[in-house]
Amino acid sequence: MATIDYVDNYIMIIIRHKSSSAMIYIESPMELTFFQIDMLESFFQRMMFYCEDETHIDINIQHLTNGDFYAVGYFYNKNQNYDYCGTFENAYIAIHHVLSDFFNLSIGNNYLLASINNRPNDNDEDYHKDDNEDISEIGKVVNEMLKDSELDPED
Repeated sequence: MATIDYVDNYIMIIIRHKSSSAMIYIESPMELTFFQIDMLESFFQRMMFYCEDETHIDINIQHLTNGDFYAVGYFYNKNQNYDYCGTFENAYIAIHHVLSDFFNLSIGNNYLLASINNRPNDNDEDYHKDDNEDISEIGKVVNEMLKDSELDPED
């Protein structure tokens, strides 16, 4: 069952499946129906079922002054083995459709793949380039922080 909490100006939804989790932060004043929360929970549990254990998805949805919404997603996988749940594009396209359909949001092209947890031992060169030119500034900052964290690529 999804856990719902209200933190500052955000609604926080946590969905767990085994050792994987999805955390969705939605800036108020968005009101969610129980149907929307149930559908989100069902979608993310299905998605995490196909992913490897210890996959974590974080989504931050902010309400902009022009009335639109801006969503940034972070996708972490312990071993960075994409074969378990498809490519990043497929995962993010699916998440984008769920958010658009369930919340009736016009997210459009504002949905970003903000961070790919780069690891030197990853064989998927299509998604991991040494120069990081294909990710946003936020992603570069997150990747820099992960370099110095306890997430050692040798583990």
